[in-house]
Amino acid sequence: MKPPMLHHENLQWLLKQPTDIKLSMLENHLNICRLLVNEILNEEVIPLCGERYAHQKPHNGRYARYGYNLGSVRIGEHRLNVSVPRVIDQETNAMKPLESYARLQDITLDEEYLLRGIMLGLSARDFADLNSNPSARALKKSSIDATFMERADER
Repeated sequence: MKPPMLHHENLQWLLKQPTDIKLSMLENHLNICRLLVNEILNEEVIPLCGERYAHQKPHNGRYARYGYNLGSVRIGEHRLNVSVPRVIDQETNAMKPLESYARLQDITLDEEYLLRGIMLGLSARDFADLNSNPSARALKKSSIDATFMERADER
C-alpha cells in the first residue's frame, strides 16, 4: 500500500488511522518524521495565533497564520521537504520567523555513518543516492564531499 501524501497532518491524524496505514507509515519512516516536524512547528504557531478557526486569539490577535512556505530539514542522510507555516505580525506587517524551524534546520548529519560508508568504498555520488525516497531529497554530492574532507582533515 502506498503511504498517503502528508502536508499539514500531525501525529493525532496518524493515531486515528487504521493499523494498515500505521504499518505502511512505519515502512516509510520519513513520513513519520514529516508528521513530527509538522507537530513541532504547530506547537509554536498555536500559542502565537491560537487554534485554527478560533475566535479568541492570543496576543489580542497580533499574530495570524499566513499560509505556508516550502522548506526542508535534514533527517539522517535525507533532506525532507516540509510545509513551514507562515506567521505575520499584523502590527509591524512583517513575517515572524519560527524558532523551532531554525532549530530543525540545525540538525546535523551523522558524520560517522558518512565516514564509514566512504571508507568502505562507497562513493560520494552513491551515498547521495543511497536509500533515496521520492518524498526526500538526497544530499548533494558537493555537501558530502565537503563534509568528508573536513572530517578527514580533522583525523
